[in-house]
Amino acid sequence: MAINASAVHGFSASATSRAKPHESGITLLELLTVISLIVIMAAIAVPQYKNLASRHRVDSDTMRLITALKQARNTAVTQHTSTTLCPSLDQVHCTDDWKAPLMLFASHGETGQREHSNNDIITSWQSGRATTNYRGFGSRRYIRFTPWGATHSQNGTFTICSDAASKKVILYKSGRSRTEKGKGC
Repeated sequence: MAINASAVHGFSASATSRAKPHESGITLLELLTVISLIVIMAAIAVPQYKNLASRHRVDSDTMRLITALKQARNTAVTQHTSTTLCPSLDQVHCTDDWKAPLMLFASHGETGQREHSNNDIITSWQSGRATTNYRGFGSRRYIRFTPWGATHSQNGTFTICSDAASKKVILYKSGRSRTEKGKGC
């Protein structure tokens, strides 16, 4: 006597043949659930991305300024000449907008302004993207370094800030600088 395997397991051959065909697609409830999860994740991620971008702008401009200050000091010492670092829109006149492109040149006079010869520019840096303010002693239009690496009696604080982040670059009369976390603009 032969035993039917499907009958042993509680299945009948006629029950398996009546199964529904496979239906594809998603329900409206599943679609709304997925869309709401995407909206929630975007609402959390977008402000965090804006904060990240703001911190990156501040970090980038801080490194730009520190690099320029260090190169200005190093150039003054190695070339045994005074150097001037200043923001300039036309690479001729210094301005007090430290967000403008920076220019480093050899200083021959006491004015801190570039002389009209074209061969005295040592290097320049692109303009910054964050707001940069300088408060300190001496001129706010330029920083001048002596051949010994010190500033010409200038010290102060640069505050670099964007929407959600800020940093400070503190410049000493010795010509050295340091950074610290800012407390807003």
